[in-house]
Amino acid sequence: MPNIATINGVDEDDIATHNGITAANVASKGGDTWEHLTAFGGGHQTATDLKTFFDTNFINSFAINSPTAGGNLILNGQNVGPYDYVLKRSDITLSSTPTSSDWFTTTKDTRSAIIGVAGNLTINSGAFIRPPDRKLFMAIYVDGNLTINSGGTISMTARGANHSGTGTSGGATTAREIRLATGTFGGITNPVVPAAGGAGAATDTVTYAQDGHRYVGDPGTAGSGGGTGGGGGGGGGFPGQVGTNTYGGGSAGTCFSSGAGGGGVYNNTYSGNAAATAGGANGGAGGNSWINAQGFAGPGAGNPAGLYQGIGPWGNAAYQSNTWPYFRNIGQAPHMTFPHQSAWTSGSTNMRGREAAFEGYANGTAGTLVIYVTGTLSGSGFIYSSGLDGGSDGGAGSGGGSITVFYNTDSSSITPQAPGQKGGSWNSSNGGLGGTGTARKLSGL
Repeated sequence: MPNIATINGVDEDDIATHNGITAANVASKGGDTWEHLTAFGGGHQTATDLKTFFDTNFINSFAINSPTAGGNLILNGQNVGPYDYVLKRSDITLSSTPTSSDWFTTTKDTRSAIIGVAGNLTINSGAFIRPPDRKLFMAIYVDGNLTINSGGTISMTARGANHSGTGTSGGATTAREIRLATGTFGGITNPVVPAAGGAGAATDTVTYAQDGHRYVGDPGTAGSGGGTGGGGGGGGGFPGQVGTNTYGGGSAGTCFSSGAGGGGVYNNTYSGNAAATAGGANGGAGGNSWINAQGFAGPGAGNPAGLYQGIGPWGNAAYQSNTWPYFRNIGQAPHMTFPHQSAWTSGSTNMRGREAAFEGYANGTAGTLVIYVTGTLSGSGFIYSSGLDGGSDGGAGSGGGSITVFYNTDSSSITPQAPGQKGGSWNSSNGGLGGTGTARKLSGL
């Protein structure tokens, strides 16, 4: 049965018979239109842009209530990787965070999350729509009104993909431009998420004579034209006023992830080259720090966060290969044993989009989020894709993500945000700030 009896005096059975189909293939839309539903085939999908994929390939399909793996998604001739999909055909109100398996698969790094809601979507205070694992991107198409009330959140904070194919990555995916729509929206013609985001801070090697005490790492570059932000560079200094320090640079942002942060250095007596490492490319691991004493030098933010290294007790093999990775992953470590916890527990007040203040030492980069609203966007909640902070005293933060919200009408006070972050300062030095990503609302849907 339809959710309304007739439209302009025409009932579901009559419109179905007229079109040579059955009533089960017809649904009402917006109270003024009968639409013909088809079965979405999954598999490889090709469209001019992401909006066209939703409009012509997906949203007028029968409900797909369980997340399902599709094939490759090819937009404007660019293969932007495999996708998962789910389609809800009803008005939905979320007053608490939904069971993740109702909206997302657990496949990390190698798939995007395609979500359709044929109806109105309301997100109330305390409720999140956020993948449980890292994704290439998340795209939500609301064929109706989207209301995000105060305290409600849609987020890709710390959900950028490690698409490098190395380390903890689920697999390699080549960064390619993602065409979001064709035409002019909010003054932007053919908006995209570019394959390359902002550049990461450069790796920098200096002597004490050149640099004295470097307390703050260099920032990453902001994303532009829909791009994500680059990772910050490591900070630290020369308490012993000798030697050479190499501060880890940040990596560049991509269409699937912001840039990872570089590692910091604590060098109080070492006369050789104390070298931290750079953040990993394509949403990879944060840079490792370097420590030669019981000082603090934080690793960079990334997928996952970097490790301690060096010749002092904080950088010994046990902390590199056993204890630190274990505590990093479960998020339980005494503060004075692992000084990063001060920064990663409290974090920045701007680091919204997390579902808890401390989500474990796996850390993360910011991801790409695209939202389409065919009706009205309203409310005062949050749309976020934030980077995360590096470890205390020199660990650099990851960059901000990419957010694009298309709408028909907008009565909201929502300002999407995609900030980069930096490491906190336990002694005196901060890691570099990740570059700000893109956060925009575009009219004309």
